[in-house]
Amino acid sequence: MSRKGNVIKKAADLLDIPAEIITGMPIIEIGGMEKVRIENHKGLLEYGSDKIEINGGKAVICITGSGLKIKAMNADVLVISGDIFKLEFCYT
Repeated sequence: MSRKGNVIKKAADLLDIPAEIITGMPIIEIGGMEKVRIENHKGLLEYGSDKIEINGGKAVICITGSGLKIKAMNADVLVISGDIFKLEFCYT
């Protein structure tokens, strides 16, 4: 682990919070095959009923499925529902 990564991990441990919050990386919660909740997103890149792409900072989060809908969205949290077939990270 790099020195910077080590410092971030120690700070997160000291503050008792996930390192993702400090680094701004997305936090993804998957609820079965029908719901995905993403925190710390950087906005939508593509939206359709069969594919949604979300800017996750260092990676694009690609969700494919059918009947995909955005149930809630604000500056920090995005909630997607529908029949989710695949979730993948596309690094740029």
